[in-house]
Amino acid sequence: MTLGPDVTLVLPEGVDEARWCRTPADIHELLVDGTVVASEPAAASVDTYEYDLPRVRKHGSSYVLESSNGDVIREQPTKRAAIGDRTKVRKPFPLTHWHFLLNTTVHYQSGNDFIEYDFTPSWATQYRNSHARRYEAAVKSFLEQVTVESPGDSISMTLLRSRFLEWYRAQTDLKEPSETWFGRAVNACSDSFEVDDSDTHNKRLEDRQLVFSEEVYSPDLAFIDGDDVDDE
Repeated sequence: MTLGPDVTLVLPEGVDEARWCRTPADIHELLVDGTVVASEPAAASVDTYEYDLPRVRKHGSSYVLESSNGDVIREQPTKRAAIGDRTKVRKPFPLTHWHFLLNTTVHYQSGNDFIEYDFTPSWATQYRNSHARRYEAAVKSFLEQVTVESPGDSISMTLLRSRFLEWYRAQTDLKEPSETWFGRAVNACSDSFEVDDSDTHNKRLEDRQLVFSEEVYSPDLAFIDGDDVDDE
């Protein structure tokens, strides 16, 4: 079922968490307990997606909670009563650029306060005083987290280092690797990743692509309308 102005998606009974994912193919997936319940292009509005989930919708002067196959579970005079103890599904933020991923602050609730989550990667603490080992560990983590296997594709080392430095700086203020040290760190990962260095001026990481594409615009962005998306 797609979303309408009077439809609210909720999670199954006893489930209080769902997760949106963006695949390398620029597909948004909504996962509930590891099961994909929606999968559509990131460039489309999430209101047009098909969802295999319960929902609350307006029915005359009341509201009904329906199962994923349309069976009525309960009918109540208000939306809040119809939702009951179910958890509502939140829409994902339409990511368009890398800096949205890098310049993000996470807070968690502690009593009546929100505390900023200060994340420090293990490679920054374990190898704080060993720049060579820190670079190798950081590059390996970056390649594992930010690139995915894609036979036939490749990423230039210039672009790879540019993305790496943004990722690195967002996590630590320790000295970053020069171009030479970055190349050495990538080569140290040769047991898991292949570099084509046949052209010394255009070395490339083989059979990989970046996990996230920039400039994929969704009409769910506040400053985008349907005509703007169609013109892209």
